Amino acid sequence: MLPDSDHDRARLAGAASSCPDLHTTTSAATRVRVLAPTQTGAAHAAALAEISILDETTLRSLTKSCRAVHDVTLLAPSHSVCIHHEEYLQQLAFDVLTLGQWVQTALVALRSAQRATSPGASAQPPSEAPTPARHARLLSPPATIPASSPAPEVPSLCSTTTAPSSARTSPRTSPHVQPPSSRPAATRSTAHVTVRLRCLLYEPDRPHPSRVRDALNKALGADTISSLRYSKDNNIILHPKAPYTVQQLLARRTDIQKCLSQLVCYVDDVPAFFDTGGTWSKLVIHHAPIPVNPCEPTAKQYPHRIFSTLVNDISQSNSIAEDTIRDLRLLCPAKEEKNRFTFSEAEHPHYESILFCIADDGIARRLLETGITIQGAHCRVTPYRPRR
Repeated sequence: MLPDSDHDRARLAGAASSCPDLHTTTSAATRVRVLAPTQTGAAHAAALAEISILDETTLRSLTKSCRAVHDVTLLAPSHSVCIHHEEYLQQLAFDVLTLGQWVQTALVALRSAQRATSPGASAQPPSEAPTPARHARLLSPPATIPASSPAPEVPSLCSTTTAPSSARTSPRTSPHVQPPSSRPAATRSTAHVTVRLRCLLYEPDRPHPSRVRDALNKALGADTISSLRYSKDNNIILHPKAPYTVQQLLARRTDIQKCLSQLVCYVDDVPAFFDTGGTWSKLVIHHAPIPVNPCEPTAKQYPHRIFSTLVNDISQSNSIAEDTIRDLRLLCPAKEEKNRFTFSEAEHPHYESILFCIADDGIARRLLETGITIQGAHCRVTPYRPRR
């Protein structure tokens, strides 16, 4: 981007503004560049080619760009939200986080320049280089989990021996919660996202990591992911590339799910669960009816679509946010799961016990106490106890 110039404050004839200029005069001191562009050359040209609404004259000026964002912010609450806006709102959430990252970097550069040129700065001993403000970290899931819940599959990057602060908070108690002495210590939010693709039709492939990474970054429109790895259970663990964060990846979960489905499972609508670490509960839903299979027995079967119907029904019938569900699978041999999803008919419903993993401790307690509704049936819920 080119630096602002005096023409930035020019306004079309007859166009009034209720927002006065923040600075009516510009001195030579205020026009000293404190941060050079980080996107130049081919990257700048590629970004310019993607512009769809604002003109280049507005976007080449930082002042006008800031005012344009402010105008959108002022009028955002005046809009009605419709179903077809979901994709645009997800993109907006991702863009807001990305823009916030850049703004923090710019403000740190400004504060550093101001301290360096302030009166008396030379008389003071040199200070350490300023560090950017840390990004707001989402609260970790509650440390209290049902007594039978095992540790999450992907361990936290933080060692439990380096978190003495967790002992300062008084733990909550519940009839379904481990005592404080035996419950694992609460872990900090991790720096990766685990994607559990429930590919029932085929055994998922493991393409070259660079191919998957490049495809994801292309789908996300930026170099958002630095690396990835496969777990022993065929889960895909994504690591964001600085300055992008885990929260920005979660904001684009729909795009990530679609891209990975095509690369790994060769279909577009494979259900996926996103996990950022922490503690969560494993429950067993007893004698749950499987959704009716819409396909004829002799036709091609799509068990992953019945799986998606089951997840949506559990979410809507029990007021459970889908982003709190960590996994769901039938308690049967893995090779039989895809077939058992196709057995249920309107006249002859098929019932199964279901392993249900959820990161919301309050909902886990509620389900243990009151049960759960699935496909119109009320089912009993108990803690999961693995066989020994």
